[in-house]
Amino acid sequence: MVNERQTDTCADVMYRRERQRGCGEAGLDFAPFIPSQDEVDQQMSALDDKLVSKAQEQYANREIYPLDECYQLDGSTFISAEAFEEILGDEQTHYMAWKNGCIDKLSIDYWEMPDVMAYLVERSIAEGDGGECCYTDAQPIDYAEDCAYSPSEMLECLGANWQEQGVADDGLSYALYGHPNINVENVSGSMMVVSTEQPGLSVMVDYRSGIWVVQPFAHDESFGSAIQFGERLAPVEAGLLRPNVYQHFFGGETCV
Repeated sequence: MVNERQTDTCADVMYRRERQRGCGEAGLDFAPFIPSQDEVDQQMSALDDKLVSKAQEQYANREIYPLDECYQLDGSTFISAEAFEEILGDEQTHYMAWKNGCIDKLSIDYWEMPDVMAYLVERSIAEGDGGECCYTDAQPIDYAEDCAYSPSEMLECLGANWQEQGVADDGLSYALYGHPNINVENVSGSMMVVSTEQPGLSVMVDYRSGIWVVQPFAHDESFGSAIQFGERLAPVEAGLLRPNVYQHFFGGETCV
């Protein structure tokens, strides 16, 4: 019943807005439509639910590259520009103003004034703490945190500083882009990169005196020669877990 009421309210808001626009085009004097705070909250909350659901889906599928430009819904939730614009349509500025807390009993009187809404959005972003809804890059997105084991955990045990740990985790996050089937596990203190699509293949990653050592495994048996990477090959340009390195071990489109 609540969902039906929310749908009715959203439809009512849109009807009155279209009626106002039609009267204006006909040259009739018609008072500006001002929705109530509850109407705005219900309409924007419904859109917010759709955006958050889509953002969670994209994160689970690792669809957004950490350097891509996208929309930030809050400090830790990102959604592609295409999905954001498709879901919101003409309500983008309204939603961002509402999401950033710009709408109150005073500002709601300007709901149908696009320039005012845009100004409120710009000001909220400029004066905010970085967690506002805005157009930005996805650099803070962290796919590594969903893995069972991370490079920073391994490096911490080895006494590496926090900068080295951060760079290593960034490299893993970049490498995991586009590969939701990849996980990293702890095997005797080393990282084992595994694929749910090809469970017989894995890659052991170890760190020895500033050198990254990568050893492929097939059915728990090592094969081929280990590959070594120096610190200068750390991400972003080459990457701690550079995708084309792992093509030799996982093969095709399912590689890390």
